Amino acid sequence: MMGSVTGGMGLRDSSWAASVITGAVLSSLVWYFGDWSGSPVVCSLFMASVVFISIWLLLVREDFFCWPHPALWRVVMAASILYSMLLTCMFWLPPKQARMVLNFVDPSVGISPAPHEKGYGENCALTFGNVRDIVNDVFFLAHLLGWCFKALIMRNRSVLWIQSITFELIEESVKSVLPNFNECWWDRWVLDVLLCNFVGMEIGLFLINRFAEPFNWFTLTHERARPPHEESRVPSFLTSREHFLTVCFVVGIGPLVDLINFLLKAALFIPAESPLVLCNLLLVGLPCLVGVPEIYATLSVSGHFRIGSQGAVLLYSVLMELALSWKLSSDTFPANGLKSIPVVARALWTLALLLLLGFTAMLPFGRNEPVPGSIAKKRKVF
Repeated sequence: MMGSVTGGMGLRDSSWAASVITGAVLSSLVWYFGDWSGSPVVCSLFMASVVFISIWLLLVREDFFCWPHPALWRVVMAASILYSMLLTCMFWLPPKQARMVLNFVDPSVGISPAPHEKGYGENCALTFGNVRDIVNDVFFLAHLLGWCFKALIMRNRSVLWIQSITFELIEESVKSVLPNFNECWWDRWVLDVLLCNFVGMEIGLFLINRFAEPFNWFTLTHERARPPHEESRVPSFLTSREHFLTVCFVVGIGPLVDLINFLLKAALFIPAESPLVLCNLLLVGLPCLVGVPEIYATLSVSGHFRIGSQGAVLLYSVLMELALSWKLSSDTFPANGLKSIPVVARALWTLALLLLLGFTAMLPFGRNEPVPGSIAKKRKVF
């Protein structure tokens, strides 16, 4: 069961407090007396973050995950809150000053529009040399590892495949806004979908089946515990509007988060080689490891859709990323903006949305009863 808040502090909690406070004080002393090169502003903000995270470790007593240690997920939550606060501050600054905030950390950020990343759609001849150049690109491996990480979050092959194809369609639709999305057909559908995405998600799902528990978003039952005679039953997400909308939210949030990440990187003038790109991925990806299982656990136990505390902070951060990208879009993206997206693409996406809304309206309103054997009964899952 999940940890509960207890009155008073036992011996273990006292040890926790002593360890955390000692670590924070020693970190401050080492940083202060050490010969650290860099901006004083960055140093000050870093130490303030250390203090905030240390206090958070002491105050927060509810832990959804306990592996490898509850402290890790408390740090992730604290970092997620700090990130949301940073985005909020940047949103209320003028565009130039908002971009210069990150310049304190990486001098290459915010100076001028980042040069377009390597063009992948310039030479689409299907030759060994072109394929080799793309496979040898460092972003090819990053793409594969990214889908491995997504598998650790979603834990369901069907959800991953839907997200994979959806994002490729989004890339094809908005390549006029983000030229980096302009790829050759064989790069997009063969190297990306059938190779990187497939291999990455299979590695991730193997790790989940080996060390954790897979999720079945469509029937709310643990895949390993499903009786054979239930294989042909109608998925429960098609019998409840709330369950169906929950699945749509989980499936849709992945591609949207990826798209917003690219928009934010372009809006803040962040080069692809900047370490801030990796920091952003960690600040969004690690909270997903907790936020998505929180949704699944609640849905499995109560049949209702509910976003947990980590998921709520994460969702706020993503919305602030989108708002910040929109605010800075005037001098970043093409003057005609969304109008540069092909009419056919806009029409098809609109039609898909209308069909989705129409199908949702026909579903019965209410919740599904949780299926016996639900993984969420274990609460603490990795």
